[in-house]
Amino acid sequence: MLFNHSTDVAVPEVPLMDPREEEVRKKWKSCKPTESVKAFFETHKAALAMFPYIRDKRISKYDRDCGLRVHFSKTKISFYSHGNSHGGNKKLGEYPEMTLEMAKVAGKSLRKCAVSGVTVQVAIASYENDLRKRVQFGSFSESSIPTYRCRTQKLAKYFDTKILFAQVTPADVQFALDEIIANESANYAGELFKELKRVWKFCSPLYAMGRNVVDTIPKNYVSSRCEKKNKGTRIFPEPKAVAELYINTRMMNSQQQRNAVRFLILSGVRPKNVVNLKWSCVDNPENPTKITYFVSAMKQKRKFILPLTPTLIEVIKEQWEFRKNAVMEINQEFVFLKPTELTKPFPQRSLDKLIKNYYPVDSMIFVEEPNVKGKNSPFCTLFRKFAKSNIAGLLEKAGKSAADGRLFSAVALGHSVGKEFDYNNLDYNYLYDGTHETMYSGHLLGLTLHESSILGNVEKQKDQPRWSIPLHAKKAALAKENAARQQMRQEIKNRYGKKEYAEFLQREVDDIGTSVKKALLCPEGRKKVNALLMALASTQS
Repeated sequence: MLFNHSTDVAVPEVPLMDPREEEVRKKWKSCKPTESVKAFFETHKAALAMFPYIRDKRISKYDRDCGLRVHFSKTKISFYSHGNSHGGNKKLGEYPEMTLEMAKVAGKSLRKCAVSGVTVQVAIASYENDLRKRVQFGSFSESSIPTYRCRTQKLAKYFDTKILFAQVTPADVQFALDEIIANESANYAGELFKELKRVWKFCSPLYAMGRNVVDTIPKNYVSSRCEKKNKGTRIFPEPKAVAELYINTRMMNSQQQRNAVRFLILSGVRPKNVVNLKWSCVDNPENPTKITYFVSAMKQKRKFILPLTPTLIEVIKEQWEFRKNAVMEINQEFVFLKPTELTKPFPQRSLDKLIKNYYPVDSMIFVEEPNVKGKNSPFCTLFRKFAKSNIAGLLEKAGKSAADGRLFSAVALGHSVGKEFDYNNLDYNYLYDGTHETMYSGHLLGLTLHESSILGNVEKQKDQPRWSIPLHAKKAALAKENAARQQMRQEIKNRYGKKEYAEFLQREVDDIGTSVKKALLCPEGRKKVNALLMALASTQS
């Protein structure tokens, strides 16, 4: 029997695509966002129209030639590298901070490994190298490199060592600045922010295709968030305390130290111009009358003439005699030399330390609330402020007008006084009216009165009891520290004897392997040693 098989098969109905969806998908497929800015925005519109018909949170387009992938979401547009083994799938930035043209350049450069592996730390290192190159070109001072490098090394610690320079976002910069504000002083946080701007300005064209994210940070970001704002402080050394410092130079260990500090006090020059003073600047070392600082030696890059007072002449002569009578090899170029290494010039840091150690404690005049760097310690530049005010006041007492007193005190410190009074930098042939002689004599008179006032106070105070100075407190603290170390060493010797003493010093007192010998050097370490001794005593008993 033949069976009739039905040929009618149920075919599932295929739902027709919404004409609107079909149109949107065709539009999206035809878009090429990297062709132009107009095409970029049209693609963005097409992407937004697509989201009601898809489950994905973002969709993307890519351009092989540019090595660029553009991700579109409902809230943002992101740029990624695409199609290369070195930098593929790396986020380059977001619109509008990174424009389409910037993203295309970034993608191409990344394909060529132009920014691959350049971290923030590497970029900072290249900035430091550029500073060294600028020294060779004469546009940057070599003595400034340690200061700038100290800031850049500090900045490098606030960025992840793995993040690429080109991937840093404004949010990353703000996070780093917040950390800086929390950990550093208000003044130093401001300095680091300025340095951060300089670093990004130099490195952005090299490693981020010109995208400078630091420029997007408000200028007052740091200053508006610092609780304590530093400002110029009106503070002066007390005249009698300056005389006391002059007396204390007799306690200094070497002639180089004594004469360097005396020169600083009496001349009113910057500390830098004490340590960089060369014999070529002195008119006649055997019988000196003036010193001419060259343009390169001065902060304002202007020639400066310093007339010498009687005591300054004695200082220069003593240094010249030291040079002539030296039996060992010494530096022949500089006037003041490093006491422990006479082949080198006197270090400015040592000059600062001498002032802080030998200047009397609590001997400053505060016109306003104290706010001085270095925890209110006196530092060298304060003596310029003292010299300026002292010279102006003494000249007025000597019969000069108040205006002349201020003028001559400014001249003495090498401040800008206007072209008509700047006798250091005018053509001598032009000075037919005697301005040069008048200004030079006023400068010399001001310094002479300044010196006389200091030495007058020295004469009055030399037989009086000496004032307390930080050096005394440091010596007392050091003596106390040495006594504590010696006491614990003796305790160990008494307990274990001389034979086992050396062996005991090599024992470890903590998990990181600190030896007893090293731990004895600090109070916290001595506590660990004492705990070890008590533990050993309990086990033995």
